[in-house]
Amino acid sequence: RESSPASHFCAAFFDIGSKQAVLQMPFLFIILQIGALSSMELMPRLIDKRVIMQYENCEGLYSEWAYIITSFFTNLLVSSSQNFVFFVIAFAMGKLDFHSHFFMFWLWQFLCTLTMDSLFQMIASVATSSEQAQKMALPFLMLFILFNGYFVTLASVQAWMKWAIFISPMFYAIQEIATSLFPNDPVLANQFGFHEGWSYHAVAVMLGEAAFFRVIQVIALKRLNKIER
Repeated sequence: RESSPASHFCAAFFDIGSKQAVLQMPFLFIILQIGALSSMELMPRLIDKRVIMQYENCEGLYSEWAYIITSFFTNLLVSSSQNFVFFVIAFAMGKLDFHSHFFMFWLWQFLCTLTMDSLFQMIASVATSSEQAQKMALPFLMLFILFNGYFVTLASVQAWMKWAIFISPMFYAIQEIATSLFPNDPVLANQFGFHEGWSYHAVAVMLGEAAFFRVIQVIALKRLNKIER
């Protein structure tokens, strides 16, 4: 599954690490987007598993909490391992510095993926079907991807829409990676409005959103879409 996007990256972004900062921004965005979208395709399977869980829960085999905890770690492990393979290939292909930037880059990509995975699992718990889940996910997806600080930037967005950028996990991941790769770069500050020193704020927002989505997921699993016996 990872070989196809990796091969496309080889053609589009080979040796991107040697280019100037502004030319590397599409690379940062796409590598984050692929990681974020990897969890979306799991929603149909999550809904199928939810139905099985509800039948088994009715039989008293285990509680919703047991399902929630095990599914959280299982899905996180699967999506993280798949994304890590792709990430290593893409990072090496781009010829970025493994020693200086790999862990930082991967950490922010992981936090962004974690937040988006929590969002999609919440939607899979609320939706009644795979089709409804896809429709429910699109507004969130468009909001987070469009207002990510790269397409719609802090330097260009209307003041009354800045909130959309400030709740986007994609924005915080792109900003933190870009400012770490290219510290004190005037182009990033002027063209994109990126700020340095927002790391703690970025972690708080992404983990806070992930926790919020998980709470809604728990409530939905316990309250919604009950099996009629």
